[in-house]
Formats: sequence, C-alpha cells, structure tokens
Amino acid sequence: MRLSSAVRALLAVAATAALAGCAAPGPELLVGAASSLEPSLRAFADAFEDEEGVRVTLLPAASGTIARQIEEGAPIDVFASADPAYMERLAAGGFVEPGSVRSFGEGELVVVSTFSVQEALARTAARGVVGSTVAVRFGHPWIIVLESDEKVRYVAIANPRTAPYGAAAVEALKGAGLWEALEPKVVYGESVAQALQLVRTGNADVGLVARSLVDAGMAEGLYVYDLEPGAYEPIAEQVGVVSASEHRELAERFVEALAAWPGA
Repeated sequence: MRLSSAVRALLAVAATAALAGCAAPGPELLVGAASSLEPSLRAFADAFEDEEGVRVTLLPAASGTIARQIEEGAPIDVFASADPAYMERLAAGGFVEPGSVRSFGEGELVVVSTFSVQEALARTAARGVVGSTVAVRFGHPWIIVLESDEKVRYVAIANPRTAPYGAAAVEALKGAGLWEALEPKVVYGESVAQALQLVRTGNADVGLVARSLVDAGMAEGLYVYDLEPGAYEPIAEQVGVVSASEHRELAERFVEALAAWPGA
C-alpha cells in the first residue's frame, strides 16, 4: 500500500519519539488527538504513564486530518476527536471499535484579539455605528471586536473542512451576521492551535479558537472574549480505540481511564 506524505510524516514523528524514549520500559501508545485537546490530554498522559509504566506519545492535529491518517494506515492506537462526525465515520468504516467510543468533555470556542473591546468600541463610536453599542449592551463584546474594521485586517480560524473549531467559528460568524463581511479577511490554520499561532505571531488580528488552549497559557498577551451560549453547536469530545492498534488492551485502558478522569 502506498502511504500518503501525511502518514509518512506521522511515522517519522512516531519513530523519533520512540528513539528519544528508548530507555523507558513498556510499550508505546500513539494517541492521535485534536489540537484543542492536547493541553488536557498531556496532563492525563503523564499520569497514565506513571500508572501503567508505558510511554504515551500525543500526535496533535485537526480531527479530520487524524481521521484521514487512520484511514490511510497510520499506526495510531487511540483517536481523541473534537468532532463526533469523524469518530462516527471511522467506526462505520471499521477503523475504530464502535464499542470503545467514550465521550469525555465538551469544547468551548472563544475570541482572542490583539486589541481590547474598549479600543474597538471607541473606534466604532467614532464612526457613528449604533449596532455595536447595542451588541455590547446585550453582552456580546466579541462582536464589537470583529466589527472593528480599522483594527481587523485578518481573522484566523481553523480549517472548517477538517477542524470542528473551524466549523464552529464559521457557524458563529454566520449566526452573528458577520460572515459575509469578514470572509475575505479570514485566514485558515490547519488546526485550531495553528489558528491561535497566527494571532500570536501578528499574522492575524483576531482569532476564534479553543478555550482549552487559552487555559493552557497559549494566548498570553491577547484579549479573550466569550461567545454567548447557543452561538454554535456543541463541540463534543470523544475518544476511541483504533481497530488496527497493536496495543488493544492498553488502548482500551487508556480510553476508559480518560473517560473517568476528573480533569477531562
């Protein structure tokens, strides 16, 4: 079977990780994880390693990217997804064991920006735009930030075709009536972590990203604004055992432990 470049790259990462930790006892568990889940999963993986005496290597990417890699034969043992649709697709195709799938959390979308809502509101008021003032009154400062035309050159989101946070971002922008105006300014990261990186490096002024990344300290120096409940469909987080795993029992223990973990 001819492997894609993405799978070959993943194999190289896994091999490098194995060589780096070759002195450690026990097998290695490869976990393909949505980028938004990496901070919390890293803490859990450390605890699982101590408990089981094994190595756990996290391979973060967009949920859709990992799903495609699993379908192409990447040697992943566990799939942690931020979108149930990808888990359902893999289970239906026989790539993930349906009975192993567990839900363990729900993701949250936030807006990060390089400028404050106060700056945005001052600029908006100077232009005589009333709609933004109404939005603030009803508790939607994130809309003000995105409506600040002079400050917003680029808006970063994850690729909506492969990343659930990207799809949620598009849904939220459309629901707020902002998508048509902002679409020409949108720049895409291959994952939600890459979308945040675009803002951190100054390549975008505003981003719609995962709160888990913000909570992990990855948005230091940026302003953070919540979206109101119902702005997008819930982002359900699921984990399951990959059918082709060579460490099935260990993978099953990982999944069950994660589902019961208080930090999930």
